[in-house]
Amino acid sequence: FKRLDEILGDTSDGLFDQFYWTNAFHDGIDPLIQVPRDVVRFTNTLAVTYPAVRGEVNPVDFIALEALRVFLPSLYDVIRTNQDKFSGHSRDSRYDGDQKARAAFHEQWAEALPEQLRSSTRDLLERIFPKIGQMGYGADWLAQWRRSLRACHPDVFPTYFRMTVPPGAVRRSEMLALLSLAETPAALGDTLVQATSEKRPDGLSKARALLERLMDHVEEDIPDAHIPVFIGVLLDIGDSLLLDSDERGSFDFGNESRVTRVVYHLLKRVDRTQRHALLKSAIDQGRSLGVQRYLIAALSDEVKKEAEGGEEALVDAATLDDLKACWLEGLRTKVSQSELLAHSKLARLLAAWCLWGDPAEAKTWSEAATSTNDGLLTFLPKFCSHTRSQTMGDWAVRLQPRLNPTWLERYVDTTACAQRLMALQQAGSVPDSARESVDQFLKEFEMLKAGNNPDGVGAFDE
Repeated sequence: FKRLDEILGDTSDGLFDQFYWTNAFHDGIDPLIQVPRDVVRFTNTLAVTYPAVRGEVNPVDFIALEALRVFLPSLYDVIRTNQDKFSGHSRDSRYDGDQKARAAFHEQWAEALPEQLRSSTRDLLERIFPKIGQMGYGADWLAQWRRSLRACHPDVFPTYFRMTVPPGAVRRSEMLALLSLAETPAALGDTLVQATSEKRPDGLSKARALLERLMDHVEEDIPDAHIPVFIGVLLDIGDSLLLDSDERGSFDFGNESRVTRVVYHLLKRVDRTQRHALLKSAIDQGRSLGVQRYLIAALSDEVKKEAEGGEEALVDAATLDDLKACWLEGLRTKVSQSELLAHSKLARLLAAWCLWGDPAEAKTWSEAATSTNDGLLTFLPKFCSHTRSQTMGDWAVRLQPRLNPTWLERYVDTTACAQRLMALQQAGSVPDSARESVDQFLKEFEMLKAGNNPDGVGAFDE
């Protein structure tokens, strides 16, 4: 224990849990140490390996896994090479076949252990990796495990076995530094925006990773006094964090959702009587119209559900109306026509303008913005979407662009737009960035003229 104190040094970072250590030690580490020489061998190993990952792993988990590496190397290799069998939560499989195969896998490594160590080692691993135990641990545990840098979290697991933080991973020291930037809001915003330009090996941005990790700290590590700072910064720079490359597949959530989720859960910690003033100030001073719209829409859904007999919403209907009015005023005054036209979420912003404000005003803006050919060619792609289809018997999935002119009728004269687009197309004046959208708009325009519904089932089957 004296040697462990020397190796671990100061544990004031909150990662060392004495209760957890006591249980882990008696569960399975103590039985592995048989003679004084084992102590020397084990602590000498820790003295070399721990400094490289100090502050990026949970000390108790690291000591336990290093004990397995020293005394039960074969089992250590089984864990190292089977991350999916050990890390994660215990409810990630719904099929009995998978559960039976998993049980057989864990029974196999347990049987390979010396008989006198089977029970204690199994107890130790069930404590380190709750997934393999009998108690159910759902996905709601993941945030707590990652916050504590537990080996059972899939993001943290590799650090224990590579002896270094994987490329592109967010270090705990980085998260602590980010939290401390609440003292200088401008620096907090700059750090998050800068992270959008840093790409991880998987192609996702560091900004996405920071937002996900930030959720782990929302409940306990952000002081009450800093809540308005984080909400204000995120509603000001949030739109700068919206990257198409951070969305993977139809079921992935974009950074718009990640930013809003942090704001929403911080807002839950604010006294109900203070939420209105805090939110109105943040929306009034912030420039992120897309993230603000997403948040207000989420709060609107809550108010509607409460009116139908659901749980109490975070804000009342009167507050919600005031926030919508504040957002609409920002839409009119905070950004220029060119800035709004270039916004990646333009289609959603205009839809909210029509829903919460005056549809005629939104149409007037749209007609002015598309009065030039450049404006029209910038406007159109913001409404182009893609659907996925697959013919029975085929392996390939077809990506079908969609742009029904009827979607734009409340904003522009679609017939006049079609004529202008045909002229641009014939003149070869359509840039690559708008070619797919123009082609699809005109294709569906002709379908409508012929009496065919582009939104109908099988409309694009060939």
